[in-house]
Amino acid sequence: MEISAGIQASLAGRYASALFDLASEAGTVTAVESDLDTLAAALAESADLRAATTNPQLSRAAQGAAVGAVAKTLKLSDLTTRFLGVLANNRRLGD
Repeated sequence: MEISAGIQASLAGRYASALFDLASEAGTVTAVESDLDTLAAALAESADLRAATTNPQLSRAAQGAAVGAVAKTLKLSDLTTRFLGVLANNRRLGD
């Protein structure tokens, strides 16, 4: 599947493309899609979760721990959990 140049041009698009490529290689695209839907619903429901993922005063480690705990609670796949950790480490959770 070819991804448009416009999507890849944005930083968020590059992260999304990387996640899609990894999920495709692992044969877990459907699981990752489900994980992202679950995470989106959790973010929509919880102001505390939204704050934890967007608060620049929280350290990378604190954000990583928060998303790790959320991923465990939501039973997200290993790939999605690791991806969220990368986003936290790179300060891209709010993007």
